[in-house]
Amino acid sequence: MALATVMWFNVWFIIWPIQKRILSGQASAEELPVIRRRAYLASRTNTYLSGPMLVGMLGANHINVSFGSGIWMWAIIALICVWLAIFHSNKVGQSV
Repeated sequence: MALATVMWFNVWFIIWPIQKRILSGQASAEELPVIRRRAYLASRTNTYLSGPMLVGMLGANHINVSFGSGIWMWAIIALICVWLAIFHSNKVGQSV
């Protein structure tokens, strides 16, 4: 639920207002790089939070772990996957 709340806040209070300003032409040329970067980071955060949120939503019915070492293993695996995705995201679109 916490991940979904962060994602909701990003969309409604960061991404959507910035998109409205850019598409309506209200943003000046000087502030465009700054607000584009802010919207990019919020959107990227939502992308990476959607994976762990999906695991949390489906995990109760499909992953048979107890509230012991099993849940910690899945949490650590999820954190490593998110970190790897963020670490390698800067290389997307670059030639080899």
